[in-house]
Amino acid sequence: MRATDGYQIKNGAAGTYGPFPLDGGMYAWTTKSTGTGTIDLKIIAGDGTTAIAVATQVTATAGWQTGIYLPPGQYEIVIATFTANYVMLTRVPGE
Repeated sequence: MRATDGYQIKNGAAGTYGPFPLDGGMYAWTTKSTGTGTIDLKIIAGDGTTAIAVATQVTATAGWQTGIYLPPGQYEIVIATFTANYVMLTRVPGE
């Protein structure tokens, strides 16, 4: 079984976070924010600069997405208009 990897934002403002590496596999993604807006998870393409949306979490207060299979790579999280953001992207152990 591989070690758990992931990324967290604690009480973050709207903006872009990353890039950060993920090992790939199945991930759980939870969000808790104030207000309304969008939170996008993006993978950095092979050119090293283009960010491609993998998943979008649009909620008024909280969200949960399960079973997000991600390839290994560099990722970023982009938060628009939400405030007081708590985001956890955590690899599900078991592989």
